[in-house]
Amino acid sequence: MLVVIYHSQKLLETYQSRIGIPPSIVNATPNLSIVGASGVDLFFVISGFIMAYITCAQRGRHAILPFLKRRLVRIVPLYWFFTLIMAGLLLFFPNLFSSAHFDGRGTLLSLLFIPYSSAVSPNSPVLAVGWTLSYEMYFYVLVACGFVLKYHVFSLVLGLFLAGSIALGYLFPSNDPVFNLMTSPILCEFYLGYLCGSVFMTKKVILPKSLAFFCLASGVAGYMLWTMESVRLPLGLFAFLIVTGCIFLEKYFTSKSMYYLARIGDSSYSLYLSNYLLIPALGKICTAAGFWNHFPPAAFIALSLPACVAAGYLAYVFVERPLLTCGVWKTRKKAS
Repeated sequence: MLVVIYHSQKLLETYQSRIGIPPSIVNATPNLSIVGASGVDLFFVISGFIMAYITCAQRGRHAILPFLKRRLVRIVPLYWFFTLIMAGLLLFFPNLFSSAHFDGRGTLLSLLFIPYSSAVSPNSPVLAVGWTLSYEMYFYVLVACGFVLKYHVFSLVLGLFLAGSIALGYLFPSNDPVFNLMTSPILCEFYLGYLCGSVFMTKKVILPKSLAFFCLASGVAGYMLWTMESVRLPLGLFAFLIVTGCIFLEKYFTSKSMYYLARIGDSSYSLYLSNYLLIPALGKICTAAGFWNHFPPAAFIALSLPACVAAGYLAYVFVERPLLTCGVWKTRKKAS
């Protein structure tokens, strides 16, 4: 949902220069204008936690291919679905776009999760939000390789490997998108999440409620101080504190109280991919309807957030879940 807010803000910035709407109060306030982008940091920490959570009992070379197959089934179908929609729009309706155009090579590389540079969109796949999935896939490969080691030994090895990779990136700067992905400091966010998950899965470390709440509060406070430029610690650290606090506080809340948040969580992947297509469409509809003449620009964010959440949930029910069911069925049938 933070990413939806961020994409809405970016569209408003575009409309400021394109049709002359005034800046929204969110974009014009420094301590609010960058909050939405931090959703990616939370996303990466959560992804690292999930990898530790689901692979605790998966050890040995025989587990590598089944794990990678399950990851592909989980990620690929929906991403290809939205990527091909975007590629189709670029190919058959180029007038909908101000600068982007269809690129066959870029489309193929996007489908394969390989970062690339182009004159139009450096380091960006056809569906721009897919850049995070390239990092996801790389992390999946690292986790799969770790199956040959004991669970906690791999946690240490992974940290050393990522530290060495990041140091290599600093020592040998490059313009190669693949090298930059493999040496990016943002990989630390996956690792922090993985550490949280590995500690959680040992069942030996249980944070008291007060300490878990302190982690959550510290993470939120850190975000606020960061946006006000009072601190300049990496956002991933605050995302780690928020995720850790929430993980260990979860048992204190009933499933009923979390029901609607859980449903949004179920559809979060669909929401993440679909909002990049829906928000520009909403912008065009609002322009055609004279929205900017009657409402302040910030109202567009208030409109796009529930619209994207609803569309993401529908995409989850009618697209993602059927694709997942189909993919899992095929995998199981082949195995049997």
